[in-house]
This record gives sequence, C-alpha cells and structure tokens, in this order.
Amino acid sequence: MKPYDVVLLQIAEADYFDGIVRYGDRFEHSVDEALDLLSKFPELGPVFLRNHRRLIIRRINFAIYYTLTGQRVMVGGILHLRQNPKRIRERLKKLG
Repeated sequence: MKPYDVVLLQIAEADYFDGIVRYGDRFEHSVDEALDLLSKFPELGPVFLRNHRRLIIRRINFAIYYTLTGQRVMVGGILHLRQNPKRIRERLKKLG
C-alpha cells in the first residue's frame, strides 16, 4: 500500500513552527513521528468533529487535527490539548 501524502495547511504549518520555537526538539520529533504514522495509517485517529480526525500525541499533550482527501492527509491544526475545547471546535469549523 502506497503511503498517503501529508499536507500541512498554512495554519497548521504555523502551529508546527511555533511549537518548535516554544517546546523544542521533543515537540518536533514527536510531531514528525505522528505525521509519519498518519502517512502509513491515515485512519489511525478517530473522527472528532464531522470529517475531522484527531490523533493525540500523549507525550507532549498535543493533537493533530486532520481530514482525509483522496490519498492525502490534510492537517488543519497541531494544537495543545490544554485549551478550551470550544476554541478547537470553532477553528475546525472554519476549516470546513
């Protein structure tokens, strides 16, 4: 089976680089490992809101929010879990 392409939307890319600046190598390696897993097992994260899935990265208390489009994993957010869940849902609704 061919791996899926992982695409970070612009807002998720900003989350990624902000996380590296704030949290360092541990954040970067944890997210990179999770994205690699998603390329191989795109349905790993359960459905969270409508067609958005969520993969929790427990060691850093973040989650990757994404949708599946064809052979692509479209990442819409890499967000810390210690925030108001309403803010997360509002952001995902804006993405569609």
